Amino acid sequence: MARRRQWGMLIPDCLSQAAGVLPEPCELVVMDVTDQGQRKPVKVARLFRPGERGPVGELVAPRVVHLRRTHFVLSGTERQRDTKGKFMGFAQSWLCQLAPPFDTAPLEVTDLYRGGVAVDRAARAAGYVYPRQGELAMVFERDAELGRITPLTRLQRSDGSFDARQLLDTTLEWVSGGRFMLAGYERSPGSPGKPPALLVQAWLAIYRLPRVIDPGMLDKRGEPLRECR
Repeated sequence: MARRRQWGMLIPDCLSQAAGVLPEPCELVVMDVTDQGQRKPVKVARLFRPGERGPVGELVAPRVVHLRRTHFVLSGTERQRDTKGKFMGFAQSWLCQLAPPFDTAPLEVTDLYRGGVAVDRAARAAGYVYPRQGELAMVFERDAELGRITPLTRLQRSDGSFDARQLLDTTLEWVSGGRFMLAGYERSPGSPGKPPALLVQAWLAIYRLPRVIDPGMLDKRGEPLRECR
C-alpha cells in the first residue's frame, strides 16, 4: 500500500518515497464501526501488519475510486494528532496492490440479489445462483438515466469480453480476508407491460486461493490419504 498524501499534501511520487509506502504486505479490512465519536455507524478501512492487533493505518468513509485487475484505490479521510494533541482530519488516498497469492488467484463473483430480492445463503449454497469468473474493472461514466457521472463496475472474462451485467453507483461495503462485497444497482431490461427499472444489486467477490495440503496427509504417491470409517 502507498499513501497518496502526507498531512493532506499531495506526494508527487508516492511509490518512491518511504513516507508514503508500507514495504510489507498488510491485511486490509473494511467494516462499519461506532467508535468514531459521531454517534452513528461509520465505515472505516484499516490496515494490519501480520501478527499485530493494532492497525497501522485507518481511512474513514472509504470509497473505491479505481478498480482494475490487481490494483485499486481507496479515497477517504485520515486523522492524525497535530502538535497540540488534537485530531486533525485530511484527505487521503491509498494505492493498493494485491500481494501473492491473491494477485494470481481466480476471482469469483456471485449476485446477491435476483430481481431486486435478496437471495438467501441456502439458495446460493444449493447452486441456484452461479458464480462468474473474471476480473473486475471500474470506470466513471455519465449515465443518461441517472443524469450524472457514476462509478460503473463490469466483469471482464478471460477472453477479454465483458459480462452483460453492470453494477451502477458502485460502493465498497466490506472487505475481510479473501473476499469483499460491492453494492449498487443493476438495470432490469423490463418485459411486455413492465418498463425497465434500476434494481438493488450486490456482488460477493471471492478469491479462490489454492488449497494448501499438509504433506503428512499425503501417501507415498502424493495422493491425499483417505479417511478411515
